[in-house]
Amino acid sequence: MYPVAFHSAQRTIQVWATVGVVVFGSMSFVVGTAILSGSAPPAALRAYNVTFANFTDTLTGASGQAPQRATTEVEVTVTGSNITYVIFSITYVDNTVSPLFNPAVTATITGPNGTGSATGSVPAGGADFTVAVPNEKPANQTVEAASEAEALAEAAGNLTDPDLGTGRWTVSLDVGSPLGGLLRPGATITYSIDLAVWFFSGSAKPA
Repeated sequence: MYPVAFHSAQRTIQVWATVGVVVFGSMSFVVGTAILSGSAPPAALRAYNVTFANFTDTLTGASGQAPQRATTEVEVTVTGSNITYVIFSITYVDNTVSPLFNPAVTATITGPNGTGSATGSVPAGGADFTVAVPNEKPANQTVEAASEAEALAEAAGNLTDPDLGTGRWTVSLDVGSPLGGLLRPGATITYSIDLAVWFFSGSAKPA
């Protein structure tokens, strides 16, 4: 009788011991899972074909009157992103009563933070001034990245600034008198400044 009872008790101890190991193992597994879930694995890299293209857009310019024998400063705001060129188209109408000759008009254009400048005469038919912004379009290339956004950033590198050229530009209109230096009633000009920009935009597609 004793050996049977002892054998039964021994099986009972073994069963409880087994359960204890399973429970302890489950607890260890749960704790381990909670610790590992705090740090996500890095995203897998893949190849992207990144291409850049040029585009144009027209912006709001300015207009008004400028007196002769004076310099009038006009501010225009350039908006956008990844700008490479800013184009100013300047025209004017002489308001002098019965003028014999048009006044001499010179325009000087200055960008914000030294981004670009231009100067030149504006004839009666108008003139275009193209100011280059030091923001070169990146080359098309294939890069490895975790997402399209990262691929674009890597392809653009540090050579471009999306905000370069944006902000307030100044157009100084130096208006002289007509030939002979005689001022007549209405000695002003009515000027118009049309504004356009060249910019680039990129896209990334899985290779």
